[in-house]
Amino acid sequence: MTEEKKELTIWNAKTIDEFLSVLGEKMDLEAFEEAKKKLMIPTMYGEVDLATYDSLVTAKLFQYFQYGVAYRVAKMMKSQDANVDGNDTKIVLLEMARLEIEYGLRPITHVLPVGGSTYIKADGYLFYGKRSGKLRGLKYEEQEEKGVWTARCIVETSDGVYDGIATESPNGNRMNDPREKARTKSMRRALRKAFPIGASDEPLTDIEEIENGHIEPVKDPISDLNQLKPEKPVEKIEPQQIKLTGSTTKVKELFRLIESMDNKDIVQELKVKYNVKSLALLTEQQAQEAIESLTVKA
Repeated sequence: MTEEKKELTIWNAKTIDEFLSVLGEKMDLEAFEEAKKKLMIPTMYGEVDLATYDSLVTAKLFQYFQYGVAYRVAKMMKSQDANVDGNDTKIVLLEMARLEIEYGLRPITHVLPVGGSTYIKADGYLFYGKRSGKLRGLKYEEQEEKGVWTARCIVETSDGVYDGIATESPNGNRMNDPREKARTKSMRRALRKAFPIGASDEPLTDIEEIENGHIEPVKDPISDLNQLKPEKPVEKIEPQQIKLTGSTTKVKELFRLIESMDNKDIVQELKVKYNVKSLALLTEQQAQEAIESLTVKA
């Protein structure tokens, strides 16, 4: 019994020849292949011709399937939308391959699948900004009102100055840090303006804290930049400044943990979080909670 031959369409065409025949078009494929050797594309490896670029993309996709990246991406996309199919996953993997070849952004580490497309994390923009050599520095301005933090990140590059604003509210989770989240989101928005890679139509309700593709909306965004106050100087941690006399055992343990961490923001962040002038005034329970949060972050 002979198998019935399927009608050729643009959807099941397997070669350029078949695709063009459906459209009723013709192409000089030999001339096209020669042109691909002359068209140059900038990549993280330097400029390469289009033929080499296509080969790099193919090799990168093979690596994704060989080392399990494709499996993880497909699993994340499926958790976001049960109706996602193989073609949707292929499109995202293809875009991830291009982002890695052109900008050095790694899937999962710097780029995530979100909403059937690619989402570049704050770490990804920062990585590319540093790699480009154009990033000169960034700073923050912020304000806090009733636990709600608004941060403005200002990014200076060799091409100009850009900013981004974000507002974050407490969500009742003791491990949630609205100040840090506002900073991260404002940094991503500023860096995204400075280094416009990725989707141009991405909504401004972006967020860095993405877990399995869940995107949390921004609450009460600020509109007036004049409401922002300059960032207070961060207190430098010096061993001789830490007074342990009269402190509880957990507070002493907290001070030792802070000393071992290379992060000068911790003392000020904990003072703001627990509304104390000195960490020596923390209760045993507060110190234990702070130790647990820092241990998780580390």
